[in-house]
Amino acid sequence: MPREIALEDALRALPLPAPAADGWLRLRVTLARRRRRRVAGLLALAASAALAALLVVRPAPEPAAEAIVDASAGEDVGDFDVGALVARSAALEAQLAWLDAGGRSADVVAVDLALVERMQWIDRLLAEPDGRPATRELLWRERVRLLDQRLALAGDAALIAAADLPHGVAL
Repeated sequence: MPREIALEDALRALPLPAPAADGWLRLRVTLARRRRRRVAGLLALAASAALAALLVVRPAPEPAAEAIVDASAGEDVGDFDVGALVARSAALEAQLAWLDAGGRSADVVAVDLALVERMQWIDRLLAEPDGRPATRELLWRERVRLLDQRLALAGDAALIAAADLPHGVAL
């Protein structure tokens, strides 16, 4: 008749498996990768939070009293054709509307937001009554210039995305 052995004794009698020779090395490499990912993720989160705080907390500039202009559109002012500037502005906005805003890097988005903020400030100045016509013309020129910059920025970002180049590569 077989002799009964206690489970505890049977388990102690089993041979211990030998660990793999490179087990500790693999564990060290795996933990180092996880640590790097965690640190990179935290740095990205901190940078995103800082950028969001800068965009939200920064107060909008107040319009200067001497820069307030007449808001009526399309009238000619001396040698300047404000109507042509308004039409150019509308054409540039239509071109921007057709561009895809997806897949842009954070730095491109930040620059674009700064340009949009400046355009909004100019639009507030243009909406104010009782301004000088020459100042109004200068504001429309600045608005068109900012739209040109936004269009160039969007085009550069689209070229980088299409070529799948790293964001630090200059075109």
